[in-house]
Amino acid sequence: MNNEVTVNNKTYDVDINQSVTKQKSNDDSIELLLDIIINEYKGERERNSALESKAGITIGLLFTALAIIFNIIPFSEIMSYYNKTQRTDILSVCFALLILVVIVLLISFRFLLLVIIPRSFYRVNIESVKNKKLYEQNILKTKKDLIDHYYEIICKNIEIGDKKAKYLNRGITLGMISIFLCSIISVIISLIVG
Repeated sequence: MNNEVTVNNKTYDVDINQSVTKQKSNDDSIELLLDIIINEYKGERERNSALESKAGITIGLLFTALAIIFNIIPFSEIMSYYNKTQRTDILSVCFALLILVVIVLLISFRFLLLVIIPRSFYRVNIESVKNKKLYEQNILKTKKDLIDHYYEIICKNIEIGDKKAKYLNRGITLGMISIFLCSIISVIISLIVG
């Protein structure tokens, strides 16, 4: 449907149906983008929560494994063997390695605790929304502003999540190395003490 519109003594030929279709398409695109970005925000929150859960579970497993391993090491027999024999060099090396394992394990716990320790997770700044008076402006402009705001938030939250993932990986790696070394040391000590 074509109509002629005159503005400032100039005549324009306007297809009303095409303009309405373009506007509707623009509305749909912005609505879709807003939905996508809100889902990304929720996904980052879930990722953050999952990383914290994994770190908590890993800490629990490390404590359990170490309790079992240290329970297996016969400390009383080691001390009597240490007092009876002159060959204490291997046991001394094992104890030094055990101390090293404990230090590595403490570093592992530090990384895992960095994942669990509450950090500010960015969210929608309600005051900013209110101060900009988004509710008083055009709905499309409001949605565009919300998309921009969510984008900034998501970028900051991704950075936090990436740091937590890096700490979790380091903590798990060091924890597994500690348990492995502690197991080997406990076997060596058991063989020596007998």
